[in-house]
Amino acid sequence: MAKDVKGQELKPWRTEKPTIFRVPEVIRRADSEAYEPNIISLGPYHRGEPHLRAMDKLKPQYLRRFVARTTPKKTLEDCRSHVRAVERRARSAYSETVDMSSDEFVDMMLLDGCFVVELFLGLTERMEGKERLEMDDEEHDPIFSSAWAEYYLRLDMLLLENQLPLFLLRDFLSFVDPEKAAYSLKPLALNFFGGDFLPGRTRKLPDKMEVPDALRRSHHILHLLHACIQEAPDAINSDKSSHGKANLIKAGSESFRSSPAPYSLLASSFGRKSDKKINYDSVFTPLTPATVPCARELKNAGVQIVRKLDTDSFLDVTFANGRLEIPRIRAYNVSNTILRNLIAFEQLYPERGTHVTDFAYLMDCLIDTREDVALLREADILVSAMGSNKDVADLFNRLCKKVVVQPTKGHLRAVFEDVPKHCEKKYNKWRATLNHAYFGNPWAVISVVAAILLFVLTIVQTIYSVLSYYQPP
Repeated sequence: MAKDVKGQELKPWRTEKPTIFRVPEVIRRADSEAYEPNIISLGPYHRGEPHLRAMDKLKPQYLRRFVARTTPKKTLEDCRSHVRAVERRARSAYSETVDMSSDEFVDMMLLDGCFVVELFLGLTERMEGKERLEMDDEEHDPIFSSAWAEYYLRLDMLLLENQLPLFLLRDFLSFVDPEKAAYSLKPLALNFFGGDFLPGRTRKLPDKMEVPDALRRSHHILHLLHACIQEAPDAINSDKSSHGKANLIKAGSESFRSSPAPYSLLASSFGRKSDKKINYDSVFTPLTPATVPCARELKNAGVQIVRKLDTDSFLDVTFANGRLEIPRIRAYNVSNTILRNLIAFEQLYPERGTHVTDFAYLMDCLIDTREDVALLREADILVSAMGSNKDVADLFNRLCKKVVVQPTKGHLRAVFEDVPKHCEKKYNKWRATLNHAYFGNPWAVISVVAAILLFVLTIVQTIYSVLSYYQPP
């Protein structure tokens, strides 16, 4: 064990690798509001902020309702004792040292965790038509009676800085009576957010909840959502490109894990021989990542851009035989916040891949102007509830600012490699140039057709004149 300068043993300040992070300032500056809660604080990062205190008053009411559900009956102190027993593990989930006393931290985890579980259970009961525990007049619940509050509450619960350790929520759920214990935390959580709230189609979970390992390993609610989005069966089990079969779940972080050890880099830098030849491309992020042409340019080059139907994830983009297939994605007002927080999570926790980052970067490449948005909407790939096509273009053009992208090392590497190759073929380049120069607008088309017609008529007239000369009437 390490020792300090006085020779005393130093205890490790955390027991596990953190999974709940502060968004780095360099990423936050691109759109700070996307990472900050609107009405509720969960966990330590935004605790006590003035505009969030109104919802804090509701948490004790939810705690009392939750304790009333427990079977065998538990007291508030029983629940507090359980949190205290796992306090160190809970603290280790956060990337920053939580400057709170033990009592303060335990009470915060108890209030926030029970609030979330009770919220999930309450909504499920409402949807199943079961009678809910009623609050008296002075304990009026403003969440389910207000579409505004419910909307922003859901959004706040998907912020990276507003997460709670999932193991603690799972423990709280185990305290409820046997009938409620039949519920799994994962379907409860996904049911709470609903499909329409997410950017696109996500993996459908089976009724008996035989949850894949990746879902079981989720560390918080945003992580759970990330796992459901990226783990469509087709995208995981097979690589449909010409690169052959590969496990795409490992692709996003493969280069990170296979990079040479820091010792190898230092040995090379200072003249000491290393056993391995260093591939610097696998160590350092390229300054200019791979790109693909925008949607209009692809169309000019003869690429068919169509909506992909046979998929369970909006991330499952494929390209083959000049056909780019993209699942439908929704561009709503909440899309910016949800996608940014998923991207921030991937930047800070690369072990789980960079699927959302790669997809967002692909959309950034495909969309340069409002005309590209119009083309994708015409193909039924993009569904927008935003103000204009320009607003949608701005959304995707800003998502990856200040973000590290390595598209040729992720699950879309075949797309980023094969699409440019297709466009660089001589026939396709000629076709794209012809389309751009002569068929860019209706007047140009009319001019070209008129010129061709005039040329044909001139040839016909010339032939007729020659024939008339040699064969006079």
